[in-house]
Amino acid sequence: MRRTIQTTSLLALVLLLFSCSSRGLNTELTSCVYPDSNRTAAPSFICDQQLDGYPITALRSLPENDQSASEASATLLNEQIAEWSALWSGDWFTDALQRQQAVLFLHNYLHEHARVIRSRTSPKNTLWLLIGVDASLDEVRALTEAALSAG
Repeated sequence: MRRTIQTTSLLALVLLLFSCSSRGLNTELTSCVYPDSNRTAAPSFICDQQLDGYPITALRSLPENDQSASEASATLLNEQIAEWSALWSGDWFTDALQRQQAVLFLHNYLHEHARVIRSRTSPKNTLWLLIGVDASLDEVRALTEAALSAG
């Protein structure tokens, strides 16, 4: 009787460990849900926007509309570039002329360095994009300050 209980306990423990380890196989889709479809598993970038090689990231979304996916992606990318340019120039410079010059520099810089690094459409047809820059905020600031002092 005791041997049966030990065997049953050991089997239960092995099954429990196996079930826990098999959940980790599909963490890309099981760790979070879409904000617009909260019962549907979403890729991990929806919940955790940190991605190696892209110190600066932003999650953007656009509900279904008449644009193609590539047009919608370009719209969201351009909106994010404009948002970052205005935000950072306002944070880094107090002089109105410097802010204006910084916005222009950042806009051009970000058009070269910002990109859509992940995209997915939710079950409700919302386009979700992770937009990233391959430089840190400190690096972008140093480049911006150097460009403004040189010119």
